[in-house]
Amino acid sequence: MRRYIKLIFHMISISWMQAMEYRSDFISWMLVDTGWSIMDLAFFTSLINFTQVIGDWNKGQSLVVLGVFSFWSFRFGVGCLIVFICCLV
Repeated sequence: MRRYIKLIFHMISISWMQAMEYRSDFISWMLVDTGWSIMDLAFFTSLINFTQVIGDWNKGQSLVVLGVFSFWSFRFGVGCLIVFICCLV
């Protein structure tokens, strides 16, 4: 398990080094990610206004899932998210 945690932190550091290599690229991707997050939140809000529960999840629980996925996938990459989930299983 310790090996996988070290691998996750190594992937995070590589992702950050790659993202911050060029300042203008980093800022433009930050704006793109912010736009995607706003659109995800707008879609989720319009969806939850018509249904109070999605499956067994209420509005708060669904927002937490959306936030965690957005944080991991946009900040650290989807590959790191997949490795983290595989470590938990």
